Amino acid sequence: MIRCLLRFAFAVVALMAAVAAGMALLKRALPSIGDEDSDEVRLTAIGEGRTHVSRAAAFRGGSSLSVMGATRIDLRRATPAPGGATLRLQALMSAVKVIVPEGWLVRTDLECANATVVDRSARAKEETDAAPDLVLCGKAVASAVAVSNKARRTAAEAVPEASAEGAVPA
Repeated sequence: MIRCLLRFAFAVVALMAAVAAGMALLKRALPSIGDEDSDEVRLTAIGEGRTHVSRAAAFRGGSSLSVMGATRIDLRRATPAPGGATLRLQALMSAVKVIVPEGWLVRTDLECANATVVDRSARAKEETDAAPDLVLCGKAVASAVAVSNKARRTAAEAVPEASAEGAVPA
């Protein structure tokens, strides 16, 4: 019985080491490209968090790869290129947050498998035939993708409103 447990423990440790080595190789092979003034970016977050704040004068988009990591893309200071921007997201067991300016129209065309996409931008529920300022496409597997106009919720926003009787709604 103890031999069986030791073999299992060794197999688990070997698997974890192989995953860590693979992630380290991916990090080296796929570095992030672009800075805050770049019109196109390629962001990579593998086993880590990555924040990108764009101030591009004509943001065209780019790509973001996130594997067991978190990516935060802040576009509030960017201006979309004429015709809009396309951001291709690839997320595996990750969290991706895209922060856009108040007036931007965002279209999400993500393929999801055990993933969720939440659009909380100001124009999220707007029905229009206008061309979007930003198109999010790509794939998300076991991940969460959020689009918002705010960097983060304040503590006051996180607390639900109390009803007239003082009870917190369910």
